[in-house]
Amino acid sequence: MAVVRDYSTKYNPESFSSNNTKKTSPTTTNEKEGGGEGATKSYPITEWCSGYILSAFEPTVRPTDVFVVTSAKCGQTWITTLLFHLKNKCSQKGRDLIRNEGLMKCVPWLEIPLDLMRTNDDNKEEEGAEEKDAFLYDVQERIDELTKLSNPRIFKMHTLYETVPITTQQQQQHSSNTTKGGPKLIIVSRDPRDVPYSMYKHFQGLKGNGVGPFAHYDEEIPSFEEYYTTNWKINNFYFRHLNSFWNHKHDVNVHWIKYEDLKLNTMDTIQKLVNFLEWNNDTSNEDIETAIRLSSFQNMKNDEQDESTQFLKGYPKNFVREGEIGKNCSRLSMELEKDLLKLLKEKCPPDAVDFVLSQEVTKNSIDYRKQQRQRSNE
Repeated sequence: MAVVRDYSTKYNPESFSSNNTKKTSPTTTNEKEGGGEGATKSYPITEWCSGYILSAFEPTVRPTDVFVVTSAKCGQTWITTLLFHLKNKCSQKGRDLIRNEGLMKCVPWLEIPLDLMRTNDDNKEEEGAEEKDAFLYDVQERIDELTKLSNPRIFKMHTLYETVPITTQQQQQHSSNTTKGGPKLIIVSRDPRDVPYSMYKHFQGLKGNGVGPFAHYDEEIPSFEEYYTTNWKINNFYFRHLNSFWNHKHDVNVHWIKYEDLKLNTMDTIQKLVNFLEWNNDTSNEDIETAIRLSSFQNMKNDEQDESTQFLKGYPKNFVREGEIGKNCSRLSMELEKDLLKLLKEKCPPDAVDFVLSQEVTKNSIDYRKQQRQRSNE
């Protein structure tokens, strides 16, 4: 007998943050779809966001929960890996857990309706299940699974502020700075000039992935310029995400990290994060230094390439790619860079524009472009 999943919809990775959303009712979600009793707000339903899961999850939120909410390709995997090691005091048990169970099990992608770690062999056991529908979570099973996680639970999300599953009352209290208690939100932003090419390589990694719902993903990958024009620019989730959180930048439960600061001043950035999370009483500088080492680019790349680990099971191939500041910007033509900056200034407040743009990206991209010209002339 086929398992009842939360909903069925055409699966399309290109609709990552589609505007074409349905809404769940805050209190009347169908029981078969996983409840929602006690939720204080409605949640969107898209190919990449299960409003049913979020509606059922909201009443289960704990004061110690941590939500790392970013636009795509802004350093979320890095910071969640580091936080998981800090949570586990950088213990061998924690290291074994993230290698053997996988990051997606240790730090769940909360709103995703699909079990990206599920294999096609798993689906063969479900009689009558549609190929892609078989990857959809059963909502109650998903909530039960998340409930078993130890405190503090850490979740990754790619959503707008309104979609983070904390109650309306908590949002109002945090916005008015009337309370410091309750779940915490971490935002990581990156200079947008470094983002589109990284996202382009992400989609290239889906092709021929061979596992999970990506097993038969064989859509034609356009040129980067075409991808930027026909997908990234039109999708504009980066700008919508920035705008949705910008007015909450100073909320007491929101901590904003710039990717460039994380790269250039890692220790100081993580110390501030630990203080914000109120983990400082249990976290030494030695713990932070060890967590930084365990989550370094080279360590994560080594774990990704080690076939004996499950570290990045469910992620696209070559997910840990470069992470440099300004290198992806240098891959934009000057015309595309001007177009992106124009778009940013049109869609976002001036102070938000100033905040996300990095002088290091500008400087490094100039240097990288010089190197590219030198290599082409050799």
